[in-house]
This record gives sequence, C-alpha cells and structure tokens, in this order.
Amino acid sequence: MKLTILGTMGAYPTKDSSTFACLLQTPHETILLDCGSGVLMTLDRYVPTYALDRVIISHRHHDHMADLGCLSYAALIDGELGRRKTVLPLHVPERLALGGDAGPWTAQILYDEQTILDLAQGYTIHFQRGRHDAKVFAMSLHQGRENLLTITWDTGWYEELPLFCQGARLLLAECSLYAHQTGLLKGHLSSTQVANLATRSRPKKLILTHLPHFGDPADLVREVQESYCGEVLLATPGMTFQKNA
Repeated sequence: MKLTILGTMGAYPTKDSSTFACLLQTPHETILLDCGSGVLMTLDRYVPTYALDRVIISHRHHDHMADLGCLSYAALIDGELGRRKTVLPLHVPERLALGGDAGPWTAQILYDEQTILDLAQGYTIHFQRGRHDAKVFAMSLHQGRENLLTITWDTGWYEELPLFCQGARLLLAECSLYAHQTGLLKGHLSSTQVANLATRSRPKKLILTHLPHFGDPADLVREVQESYCGEVLLATPGMTFQKNA
C-alpha cells in the first residue's frame, strides 16, 4: 500500500499546492481520494487519469470536488482513445451535479456508513459520518483487522471519531484552525482538538492536513505537541507513505 499526498490546502489552492487530496495505491487498485481545485494537474505527475480504478469523494464542497467535472471529461477522452477499458466509478455521499455532459465513462455510486468497499488481498475501506455543513464521511483503510489509514476529511469534533481512528498506522487529520480559534468555525478541527483526537486514538503517525491560508502552519504542529507526545508531521505535497503488502 502506498499513499501520496497530492495537495494539502483547505478552501483553495496556492502556487505550491492543490487543495487536500491523496493518491492511494494498493497492489491491485489505484484510487484518487478527493478531487478539488488543482488536483488533476498534480495527479498527472504520478499517474495518468486512465490509470485510476476508482475515485472517492468525501463531500460536495468545491475544494474537494472542483476538478471532478474535468476528470469526467478525461475519462471520456481516455475511453474514446481506448486508453480506458472500464467505466470509472465515482463513490460519492450524495448525487453530484458535474455540469455539462459527463459522458458514459464515469458512474456515480452512492455510499454511506454501512458501505464497505472490498478491494483485494483483504483491503477494505470503511466510512463514518462526520460533522460538517455538507454530508461528509471520514474514511478508513483496513487490511484484515489492521487500520492502515484513516482520514478525517472536513469535520467538527464528535465523540465517535476517536474510536473510528483507533490505532491507525497513519492518521490524516484536518487541522483548519489554530488553538485560539477552537470552536470559531463550525465543522472544522483546531490543533487542540486534533491533539485530543490523537491522544485518544493513538495513531502511529499523525499528519496535519487541510491547512489554513493564514498564520504559520508550523505553529499547528507545535500546538498539537503541547498536549500530544506522538509523532506529528505537517502534510506537504508529494509526501509518501508505504507499507509492503
């Protein structure tokens, strides 16, 4: 299993990073996790669009799906040119209006908390409803009973979240707010709340993502470390994590 962080930003991209998204590669599948602004351009550095086996969208906000319409055009072109052999599944929490003619080479598939995506070699993806002003789901990749990866996506604090993240080898937690801003923006986590989440869920590695466009994001790491003693890293574009099958 290999995870590549394509972008790190919340809300909108910068000259250095797309909005937060990841590329997940298991032994038999290549999966794009969210497709916000600037993600397709970054994705092309790693794999062509026709290499994607599926896409998982966490929720309908633009910074998580802005490039999805263009991806549907890419799938259409790839299909017409013979580079794509199968329809690209778009796993979505609610039906999305992509605009224009998305063509026959993508198919939206709804998921919810009861959905388990079976990949191969014992890999499964699970979902939990988050707390946000759009229907959003945290996701977790397991191999057998082992929690390899959990991503909170956009969410406010809720008591069930630590259990969902429990023991993850890698926890990617949104960290949109600094400590003094806790509770200021509904539906997002602050560094203090992320520290609490990590303390209770005990991941092997914590990565701060969905970063703000103000302040010094390095301060987020320092604030988390004030009350959490585990390993904490700030997400950067191109950062990779790998586990041998």
